[in-house]
Amino acid sequence: MDGVYYAIVAVGLGTLWLRDLRFARSRSTRARAWNAMFDPDAEVALHVAEHVARSRGQAPSTLHLLYGLLQDEAVADAVRQAGGAASAVEDRVLTALDAAARAGAAPGAEAEAKRAIEGAVASAYYGKRKVTCAGLWGHLSGPKVEALLGRDGPSHVAVLFRLAHGGAEPDLDAPAGGEACVVLRNDDFTTMEFVCETLQTVFALPRAEAEAQMLKIHREGRAAVGRYAAPEARAKAAEARRRARAQGFPLWVGVEAPDAAGPASTPRAAGAGA
Repeated sequence: MDGVYYAIVAVGLGTLWLRDLRFARSRSTRARAWNAMFDPDAEVALHVAEHVARSRGQAPSTLHLLYGLLQDEAVADAVRQAGGAASAVEDRVLTALDAAARAGAAPGAEAEAKRAIEGAVASAYYGKRKVTCAGLWGHLSGPKVEALLGRDGPSHVAVLFRLAHGGAEPDLDAPAGGEACVVLRNDDFTTMEFVCETLQTVFALPRAEAEAQMLKIHREGRAAVGRYAAPEARAKAAEARRRARAQGFPLWVGVEAPDAAGPASTPRAAGAGA
C-alpha cells in the first residue's frame, strides 16, 4: 500500500469515527481493518471516548479523546510523573463536557480529534507498528487540551516525554571541568526535519553531517552529536531541549562523559574551543 493511498484511508477512518460512533463496533470489513490498526489499550481508550460522547449526545472531540486516554494506566502514570493528577484532569474534562451538554452545545475541537486520529494512524503505519495510547496522546493537541491539563499541571509535551522515553528528562549535569558530549535519542514523535535543523542551528553541523547524524539516531536509537567543554555542552543541550519543547517534540537530549557517550560526530565540535 503506497503512502498516498494510505493517507486517504487514514483520513477516511478518522472521518468515520467522527460521523458514526458505532463504526468501531460494527462487523464490516472496514471495521475489522480499523480495529487491527490499534493495540488493545488504544482500542479501550477510543471506546471510552466514544461512550462519553454518545452518552451526552455529542460529536467526539479532543476532550472525549483526552478523557479516554486518561483511563489508560500508562497515560495516567505519565501525568503523575510530570507533576499532575490524572483524576483532577478527568474532573475538569467531565465538567466541561457536562456544561456543554446542558447548554445543548458541542464542546468544540472536533476537527482536532479527527486530525489526532489520522496522525496517529499514519505515523503508526509508516513506523510499521500499531497505534498506541502514546501515539494518540502524541497527536492530541490544541488550546482546549492544554487548558484542561491546567495552568499548574503538566504540559502536553511533558507527559508525552514520559510516554516516549519511560521516565523524566535527564539532568544536564556534567563535570565542572573537562569535556562532555551532547547525546540525542530517538523517539516516534520528533520529526527528522526538526532534528536536522537542530543539529545545524544549535550544533553548527554542516547539512550532510547533520543528516548523517539524524539517520544514526533514527537507526541506532542514539548518537553523540558533539563534544564540547562541559559548560558549553550543558548550554547547547539546554538550547536544543528548549527548541524541541517549544515545538511540542519530546526529543531526549542529555549530557554524558565522553567515555560513556561513545564517539561524537567530530573529535571536538565547532565552537568547542581550541
